[in-house]
Amino acid sequence: MYMNEIGEAIVDCPEVYSLFSDRKATYDSAEIASFLFSLCHNKEIRDLKKESTVDFSKKLHQDSEVKIVFLLFYFAVIYHIANIVRVKGCEMPTYFKFSGNGAKILPIITADESMLGDLTREIFEKVCGKKYTERVRVKYNYKDLSPKTFTCKGGLYASGEEYVNINDLKVVLRGDNSGFVGPEDTYRSISEQGSMKEEVVSAVTLKIKTMLELFFAIGSSKNLNFVDCFDISKDSFAIAKQVCYSGIENNLRTGFMRRLKEVDLDDEREETLFFYPLVETLYTLSCGLFDHHAATTQSTANE
Repeated sequence: MYMNEIGEAIVDCPEVYSLFSDRKATYDSAEIASFLFSLCHNKEIRDLKKESTVDFSKKLHQDSEVKIVFLLFYFAVIYHIANIVRVKGCEMPTYFKFSGNGAKILPIITADESMLGDLTREIFEKVCGKKYTERVRVKYNYKDLSPKTFTCKGGLYASGEEYVNINDLKVVLRGDNSGFVGPEDTYRSISEQGSMKEEVVSAVTLKIKTMLELFFAIGSSKNLNFVDCFDISKDSFAIAKQVCYSGIENNLRTGFMRRLKEVDLDDEREETLFFYPLVETLYTLSCGLFDHHAATTQSTANE
């Protein structure tokens, strides 16, 4: 959607434009997105004072049509974390600090950390069936400190008094509402005739639909209406409702088959099944929003 606009803005930056052309030729969406996010920090761009023109994050933040993709991604992550807390029987956390490259998408959703804190609180309360007694705080704006730097400094300042093996802390939800992955949970245990067992497909699909129902319920609520609170367009919210429920089972099978190419059947599962279909769902939603944008633009041009 922004490729041509950004390309025209950097055509007089030979080195950057060459890299831009190389990325476009790969058709690798992850590579292209990473490159676009990095442009406003590029020295050649900054020397020519073009950083505001090519600020991809700012463009997405101001686009009320596409922001719902990032909001749904954040919602799914927090929903999954809340389920881990519920199943493990932990206290609900009140502080959420995001770092690393993943934190860069949060300003796209909103510049208001307290608003995202309110959404996070609502998700946890609904999933865990409890009420917070204090405000939930979300932090991802670190002024001049980049998210990557924040991650590194957090590691440097961590207490060294007690050695903690990260593998002892790691937990993986199966993704079908049946608890955590154990040694018996291999890829073979959920496979049948080269695909995923139907009972597993049904259970994971139900979990995804439950998450989506909560997403749209909160998004339509009076207190956290996505249109008002996160500047999500009414059209994109309606499109998401139409798109996200379709093809979950096939998306799950596709994600599972893709994973089987990378592992042995007898390997213990290292990730939840919950996100397998969501990767495809977010892509389908992005395509639906792009098609709507193109159709609207064409209609306007014809008037």
